[in-house]
Amino acid sequence: MFILKKFLSNNKNKVLLSLLLIGLILQFIAFETVGTNLPTNINQKVITQENIHFNEKNIKETEILIESENPPENVQEILVELQEDLKLNKEKLHALEKNNYKEFWRLENLHNEKMLKRLEEAEKKGEESSLVGGHEHIKSMSKWYHQVLNSGQDFTQAPGLNPSGLGAAQYILIGLGGLYGLILLTFICGDTLAMEMPNGLRYYHLMKKDKKVLHFQHLFIPAGFVLLLILFALLVFALFAGLQFGMGSWNFPDFVVGATYDLFQGEELLWRLLYLLLAILFITSLGQLLSQFIRKAYIPSAIIALLLVTYSVIHTHEVMKTIIKWIPLTYLDINTVFQFSNGENSWPTSGDFLFGRDSLGIGALVLLSCTIIFYSTSHFLFTKYIYRKA
Repeated sequence: MFILKKFLSNNKNKVLLSLLLIGLILQFIAFETVGTNLPTNINQKVITQENIHFNEKNIKETEILIESENPPENVQEILVELQEDLKLNKEKLHALEKNNYKEFWRLENLHNEKMLKRLEEAEKKGEESSLVGGHEHIKSMSKWYHQVLNSGQDFTQAPGLNPSGLGAAQYILIGLGGLYGLILLTFICGDTLAMEMPNGLRYYHLMKKDKKVLHFQHLFIPAGFVLLLILFALLVFALFAGLQFGMGSWNFPDFVVGATYDLFQGEELLWRLLYLLLAILFITSLGQLLSQFIRKAYIPSAIIALLLVTYSVIHTHEVMKTIIKWIPLTYLDINTVFQFSNGENSWPTSGDFLFGRDSLGIGALVLLSCTIIFYSTSHFLFTKYIYRKA
């Protein structure tokens, strides 16, 4: 309890813990305002209305073509397809006007299945289809539809939206697991042992404190408190969102076109919580190791923050392609792990630069291994070290 009281009584920690709570609140506000609403450029109602106008225009042009002297052979079939598409889009618009997203996505899936059938028929005939997106996108949409149907969670306006209690927790962790969240955690936990050196340790020495226990406490008490604080805030925000939208389904799918593996809401949430724990331990243990060599109290945190910022700038450079999977800092930001291992064309030419579907597990082992190495080394130095004199 003594170490916890010292940690909480520190003025710097009071400010930073307050900033952490404010940041979590702002993330929840962002979820309520941005995370549960469509961007203006992908408003489903506007898109559907545009599709209706496009269908009507094509139908008129096709009817004129039919009345011409030499209409194409399959023009009647094209007209029937356009009329069917127009009817379908009008039904979709009607569903959107009533906020009936389940019916909207049922109709959208019906449309996608028809498109897949056309693509398959065109391939059999050796023809090039004019349909945009191709097999992968349409198959992903169809797969996502059936997964949501099986999950039991309500459909939303778009695949990327997830208004629910679990969705709120996941949204907040996305922000917390990024660069700014890691830097804030660094300045909270990265110098907990450095703050005690050298004057505080002489005081503990006079009290005949066990060095092994002291070192252990300076790692796990600050890290554990910060983690519990974050988990409590997540629980509160998840309950607030749950009262508004429902808690959501553990098996609600994350939609990624062309993904190399499938992730569900509950699975991703667990991975993000695990990586948050490992990131805090990684940062705190590295700070402890640096404190064995650096005299000033705040320097270890500053060095770790500088490493994080520098790496965030250079890690997307072309030269990093072949070595990025072997650098532990790659796995500290879980958003990077998801981005670089799920098959998205996001860096610099295409995805899958880590270890594919095993990236999350391997990354967790890398962070845990580094934490053990940092802690073991600093533990040896700390317990054998003759404390510096002021």
